[in-house]
Amino acid sequence: MEKINFENLPSENTPVNSSNLNLMQSNIEKSTVYVGSTQPSTSEKVWIKRGKNLLDLEKCEFIDCTLNANGTITSKNQGSYYCEIVTKELNDFLLKNKGKTITFSIDTIIADRSISIAIFGQRASGSAYQEETVQSSNSVSLTIANDFTRIDSLKLRFNRGNEPFTDTSTTVGEVMLEKNPAKTSYEPYIKKEILAKDSDGFFERIVGEDEAGYVERFLIYPNPDFNSYIYHGITDISEIEDIQVLVREGSDQYRQLPLIYQENGSILPRFCISLYSFDAEKFLITAGNYFIENKANLTLKIRIKYKKVNN
Repeated sequence: MEKINFENLPSENTPVNSSNLNLMQSNIEKSTVYVGSTQPSTSEKVWIKRGKNLLDLEKCEFIDCTLNANGTITSKNQGSYYCEIVTKELNDFLLKNKGKTITFSIDTIIADRSISIAIFGQRASGSAYQEETVQSSNSVSLTIANDFTRIDSLKLRFNRGNEPFTDTSTTVGEVMLEKNPAKTSYEPYIKKEILAKDSDGFFERIVGEDEAGYVERFLIYPNPDFNSYIYHGITDISEIEDIQVLVREGSDQYRQLPLIYQENGSILPRFCISLYSFDAEKFLITAGNYFIENKANLTLKIRIKYKKVNN
């Protein structure tokens, strides 16, 4: 894979999805890269934004428990042994990290109850799973067996008893799974992204296809020619989800403008820019007098989120 020329971004579209994110990361010059959950304050040009919490609760299945809007989980146990969080999103990660230790933790120690991690799949030993359980604790760690040949799911269990019981009120928070040998301070799940520093020193996401199948692109236009059609060159638009208009004067940073849909023949306020139309081949930007008079000092940035043809 060729290295990415970040100096040209974000005006170019560099696809980022789950299949190539790790490959891109391994091909970026390490001397320019910062990996972490908070924005770097040093000189790195590329920020791989990711946190230590591996568990995206919105993609999990909950058995005998319920995910609340604030990220806590409430037991809905009526005659089973435990509450269970099930995910298949981490199968590849677990298989690639055989021999490494993962830790599942919550914020509450539930008296006389256990907490456990169970990995289900296929092992060379003939076993179909691996499990670790700790009683009266708010965390449990497991070193992934080296003989896994396939992983089918990960099951995280808490409020676990030795016999069936009923509990519809116990609530736990700060639910986290991390690649660490022991519980560390809580951090919410952060979706992985790659961001590049633009010419103004601000980090912007290297945009690409998201999980819903939408693609984002930035279109950059120095000294824009308002009230004339601009052909954008995007030939694969099937459905437009969102458009944003940003502008900067001289070397100032970009600022987003409210998107005004102009009525036919109406005159815009002096300090307004309007996206009059946008279709599969061109768009039309209209502007108030201020921007028309100062267009030689302007750079216009259009962010478009769309679904590709035959996606």
